[in-house]
Amino acid sequence: MNIYRRKFQPGNVDVPLQLVGANIKGVPWVMFWGPDTSGATPISCGGKEVIISNYGSKSYKECKSSTNYPASKCQDAFQNKMRDSFGAMWYSSAEGIGAWIQVTFKDLYMVTKFEVQPRANPDERNKVIELEFSDGTKQSFTLINTDKRQTFTIKSVQTQYVTVRIKEVFGTRNNGGAYNFFGIECKNLQNNDDSKEATGELKAAGISPKKLPPLFKPPKDKVVNLSCRESFSNSKKFLKTKMGLGDYIIVNCFSSCAQSSFSVYGSGKYTKDSVICKAAFHDKKITSVGGQVIR
Repeated sequence: MNIYRRKFQPGNVDVPLQLVGANIKGVPWVMFWGPDTSGATPISCGGKEVIISNYGSKSYKECKSSTNYPASKCQDAFQNKMRDSFGAMWYSSAEGIGAWIQVTFKDLYMVTKFEVQPRANPDERNKVIELEFSDGTKQSFTLINTDKRQTFTIKSVQTQYVTVRIKEVFGTRNNGGAYNFFGIECKNLQNNDDSKEATGELKAAGISPKKLPPLFKPPKDKVVNLSCRESFSNSKKFLKTKMGLGDYIIVNCFSSCAQSSFSVYGSGKYTKDSVICKAAFHDKKITSVGGQVIR
């Protein structure tokens, strides 16, 4: 069996499917989905997209930069004033390529886009900037040689900080800029306030969370998956099964077995060397889409 794993960001995911049958052994294509359990706890991101880099806001924690021009501070880049003036923009000290500034958030956020305000002087504008995130990934963006504010969409990533690094410039003096980063909050799914609030809303609506049906409900009895060739004679899956009067076994048959070339002998009652699933289809105990049958 081939097993593949792929991670998706929260949101709608389109999975293209092709109409292909299962193989002769009755093995279909199966997909499982759920939260990423490779980390410590599952994470959910959602809510309204807001500016998360504003100095003094509930999401802003701190900032730092490679250098600061006299009377300039790194937090000036995150005041949401977006203009080239002291207190409204970060200025590096005689740095161009290689200069950087970093903003750290108080919690985990999914960043979605950002705005950048270039320097007014063409000799101090950046051409290419690189964003680095706390998961180690990087994304690069090319700026237009203008003093107009520019907006870029970020390939969504969960992060605790963003580092802006200058990679190419139109000119070098005191390069810098002002930035707005937008995102949505990410929360731990275990013991968070949202889950408690959701439970409260269900109770208020007269719905008991304990009575909600599960997405997948396993049968009370053990189900035996059979391949298309298995009969009572050749299958080893029944060797350790103790059967008494009134006992039964639930077997699961795949749709591909309906058209298999294996033989059955009998009608209504079948010989023990008849393949079980083909006999079930033949006796119309299950339809062509497959399913479970009691043996």
